[in-house]
Amino acid sequence: MPALGLVLTMLAGCGEHGEAVDREPPTVRLPTTVVQRADLPDFDAIPGTVTSDDRVDISSRVTGYVLLIAVHEGQSVRRGQVLARIDAREIDEAIRQARAGLSAAQADLAHAEEDVVAQEPLAQTGAISRDVFRGASLRRDVARSTVARAQAALGTAEAQRPYVTIASPIDGVIVARPGQAGELATPGRTLVTVEARRRLLFKMFVPEADVRRIAVGTPIEVRLDGLGDRTLSGVVRGIVPSGDTTTRRYEVDIALPPDPGLMPGMFGRARLVTGRRQSPRVPASAIVERGGLTGVFMVGKDGRVAFRWLRTGKEADGYVEIASGLVGGETILARADASVRDGARLVQGPRTR
Repeated sequence: MPALGLVLTMLAGCGEHGEAVDREPPTVRLPTTVVQRADLPDFDAIPGTVTSDDRVDISSRVTGYVLLIAVHEGQSVRRGQVLARIDAREIDEAIRQARAGLSAAQADLAHAEEDVVAQEPLAQTGAISRDVFRGASLRRDVARSTVARAQAALGTAEAQRPYVTIASPIDGVIVARPGQAGELATPGRTLVTVEARRRLLFKMFVPEADVRRIAVGTPIEVRLDGLGDRTLSGVVRGIVPSGDTTTRRYEVDIALPPDPGLMPGMFGRARLVTGRRQSPRVPASAIVERGGLTGVFMVGKDGRVAFRWLRTGKEADGYVEIASGLVGGETILARADASVRDGARLVQGPRTR
């Protein structure tokens, strides 16, 4: 009898656990939708970067030591605003020397002209030889050439003087400042870089097989990671007709519309349409994951829902293309959450399109 009591106790315990296992899944009240077939574009997502069409690397036009860099990275500047100053002492000294040289040359010319004026009547009367007079005339001509060279040297030296003050040629933002006070500035060596945001481009490199699909003026949608789900409508502004010999890709520039959220350097992808096809699609909100698989919840004729694994394609405009698993016409949950389980009974919610 004690053994029989132990067996009955164990059976009673198993019964309690069995009730927990066989519990009915909770009912759900969620909207449904019917899977539609749609005419969908085939497109390639080509990566690219936003760049400024107004980016200026500013360097000194004269050689000299940098006295001051008056701006810093991220600072907004206006056209004509002083960015840097170059030590002008060497240029000022060159101007003084050029002026002194011009004064000396002008003095020599004055003496040479006086000699010609004095010797001309003597040569005409035969008091001096014609050779002597020609020598005086030649010295005058050489003095005139020397004055012209001295004037040119002075003009060159004085033309350098305004370049010791470097101003911004555009309204923009300082994006780089490689120059430092105290270093030697030379023509061509960048001191600061100014970038404007009036005209922004999306620069991408298109494979040679696809570049024939594009022409100047072609509208192209661009989606940038930094702007979330927003899509920008751009227009092809230019195609560089010379491709890279290694990658076999061609540069394509897309003009972007004005947008306060746009910044140079943003990464994104352009949608290049390559064709069209008929394919089923479902709202992105209907896609769920269960056990590492992606799919939707089908609604059966008995009103119960069941998870179906799908192979999905591209997502666009809030819909996901279905590559396999659906053909169109099926009823599915338009939205599902973590509480939905296989076999749950659906309390009919609103139907969406």
